[in-house]
Order: sequence, then C-alpha cells, then structure tokens
Amino acid sequence: MNNLSKTLYRPEFEHSACGIGFIARTTGIPDHEVVKMGLEAVGRMAHRSGIDADGLSGDGAGILTHIPHRLLASEIDDLPAPGDYGLGMLFLPLDNIQTAIKITENVAAQTIAHYTQQNNTSMLAPNGTNGSNFLLAKGDTFVEKSIDGGATWNTLGGSHTYSWHGWCDLIAVAPDDEDIIMAGGNWAQRTADGGTTWNNMTGLHADHHVAVFAPSDPNIVYEANDGGVYRSDDKGATWEKVSHGLVITQFYDIGAWNTIGTVLGGGTQDQGTNMSTGGLTWKKIYGADGGYFVVHPTDPRTIYSESQYTNIRKSTDGGNTWTTKTAGITGSTPWTGVITPRISSSHG
Repeated sequence: MNNLSKTLYRPEFEHSACGIGFIARTTGIPDHEVVKMGLEAVGRMAHRSGIDADGLSGDGAGILTHIPHRLLASEIDDLPAPGDYGLGMLFLPLDNIQTAIKITENVAAQTIAHYTQQNNTSMLAPNGTNGSNFLLAKGDTFVEKSIDGGATWNTLGGSHTYSWHGWCDLIAVAPDDEDIIMAGGNWAQRTADGGTTWNNMTGLHADHHVAVFAPSDPNIVYEANDGGVYRSDDKGATWEKVSHGLVITQFYDIGAWNTIGTVLGGGTQDQGTNMSTGGLTWKKIYGADGGYFVVHPTDPRTIYSESQYTNIRKSTDGGNTWTTKTAGITGSTPWTGVITPRISSSHG
C-alpha cells in the first residue's frame, strides 16, 4: 500500500507467526519421502514448532498426512477401500481398561450416528434396550432406525414431510425408552410406540432445531425452536415455554423515526415485525419472518414493513391494519428486499 497511515496496519506490531508449511508430490502418489521431508520442515521451524519458548522442548507440533491405507490394511482385516473410512486418535486412561473401552465405544457410536446417513441428522439412546447401538436418522421425508450400531437400517412407519431440512433438524429419543421418538422440521411429530403411530407436537412454535433430555430426569426434555425454549415434564407429550424474559430475538433490520429516535421497529427471525415507542415495551405488529422496517419521515403512524420473499406492506395507523404494496415489482423476490427510508410524502 502506498499510504499505510490510512489503514489499520502498524509495522511496530510485526512479530513472528506460528510456523506452517506444505510439502507435496505433484504426481499425487503416496511417498514416504514426503513424510520425511515434512518432519524435517517441522524441525526447522523455531517458533511454535520444533522449539518451544524455553529453547529446549517442542511445542506439540506435528504433521498431517494422507491416511496410510497400506499400513492399516496390513494390520486390519476387512478394511474398507480408501476413502470409505476415517481415522481418529483418542487419548484414553491407562489405569482403567473398562473405562477406555466404554469411551471408545461411545465415540464410535456417535460417529456412526453422525455419518452413516449422509445429509441426515442422527440420534442415539444410550440407556435403552439396545444401548448405544440404537441409532436414529432423519431425512426430509423419513425416519430410520438401527439397533446394531448402524450396520443395518429400517424405515419407521408414518408420513413425514419435514421442510427446511438442514436448518430445522429435530431428532431425539428418550434416553431410557427407545419407543419415544421426536422428529421435526418446520413442524414436529412424536411417537410413543416406536414409530408405529405419530402425533403432531402441539403447544410449540414452528421451526424445530433440537431436543435435549435432562441428565437428572429422563422425563424432562427441553426443545429449542425459532420461538424460544420449551420444557416438557412428560417426555414430550405436553409443553410449556420457559424462555420468557430472555433477550434473544434476532433482528434482520431496525428502523427508527428521524424526529424521535425512540419510535422504532424491526423485522425479526420468525417473530414478525415488532415496534416500540420507547422503553422496554415492544408490540408485535405483523407476523411471519420480518424484514426491513421504515417509518415515514413526517408521520410516525405511516410505516412500511416486510415479510419473507419481499412481501412489502404499508400501514397508516401505526401497524393496526396493513395494505400490500408490491404492485409494479418485477423479477425475482428474494427473502428480503431492501426498502429505502427515503420516502416522500406523496409515495403511495
């Protein structure tokens, strides 16, 4: 840069960075010589690598390599083909072999639950009949179950259409009862008979993300959705909202009246458009997902709001009634369309 004084860069703050290097064969063929050169490169880095600050010891640095398939295949029978398996490292207690085995089994079960069904979400029931071998996987139109650690899967009954898969991915099972399962996306279902019959979960806001059973009591479960946090004391049969008072609303946009800044409002994630005229009191003036919010420069009772897909509306009575103002908009309708606050008094 020609003029560093106009930037945040300050040369006096320059210092050595943590060492990192990259060595590869352009042929892509595995070669132990690459490993040897990588180790030599690590040893030559004096900062945070081969030598620690005391000048005597190392700093825990190492190298990352491809999985050594030929080496593993020589030690492990029935090893999957390269690319079809992963490799991990665990630090286990040396004084308790049973604890080490249990940790390894739990990690393996959770890994299988997460990756066996690609693009699905999974859950296990460690204290049920099948222990950590019981797994669930949810897609956007199905729920599947495994009782052998993911080796085989069976599709549960019922009709399932869980919209917003990838964003709303509720899947849960009671830790002590494999028959009680909850699954959801935009809406949610619950079964108490292992998936034979399902009922809609009522008393909850839409867009379901996760449900967690309390370690202290398997009857208690907390569910998080776009409306907050809910609690059930009967394994999800009934619900009560428990997040009142938490300041957790996500605003997409906030607009204020230029004349008096305490007259303001904004669109929120799944909590509609909300407005305040001062203090801590907010009033919901429109539903759905909110977007941009604009107050007329000369009349605070005239306001513009927006919901998803550029659904723009106008109110002339402070948000009590609304008329749609999308005539003349052409082209695509993104989730939010920008509304400028520069509104003339003649705007319709």
